[in-house]
Amino acid sequence: MKSFRAFGISMLISLPVIANPFNDALLAKSSADRASAMAEVLQKSGKACAKVTRTFLQGSDADDAAYWNAMCSNGNSYAIQIPANPGASSRIMECSVMEANGAPCFEPME
Repeated sequence: MKSFRAFGISMLISLPVIANPFNDALLAKSSADRASAMAEVLQKSGKACAKVTRTFLQGSDADDAAYWNAMCSNGNSYAIQIPANPGASSRIMECSVMEANGAPCFEPME
C-alpha cells in the first residue's frame, strides 16, 4: 500500500504488484520509447505496424504475465502478453479477436 498527499489530503492507494522484470522495463520507458519497443515486437512477429500510436497496460494474471495493448498508425490494434518467465515467449493477439471473446482491449482487466 502506498501513501501520498494531494491537495493537502493524505490518501492510501493499493497498487498491483507485478513481479515481471520485462514489464518493469517497459514501465520505466517514456511513452515514446515504450511505443517504439512495442512496434519492434509487433514487426518482428510479422504484424503490420510501422508505428504504435497508443499503449495501454491492461493488467496482469496469476502468473505475473503483463498484458499490454498497442494501437498502430494503420488502425490495427493488438494485445501483447509479456510473461514474467525469461524463457517464455510473448503472445500477440489482434484486439478484434480479444473483443469477440469478451475481453476488449484498452480497458482494465477484471
